[in-house]
Amino acid sequence: MNGEIEAIVTYSILAAMLFSYTFSRISSLSKLKREIAGKPTEDSKE
Repeated sequence: MNGEIEAIVTYSILAAMLFSYTFSRISSLSKLKREIAGKPTEDSKE
């Protein structure tokens, strides 16, 4: 049972890291797109 708990904790930490990394990438990408386009409404067309 100890190994299972360790695996669950490890996977939750990995998932949290991946989620925060993906979220920061997406937010920075959309910010970059808005700066390039100059209009935030144009984002959905691409």
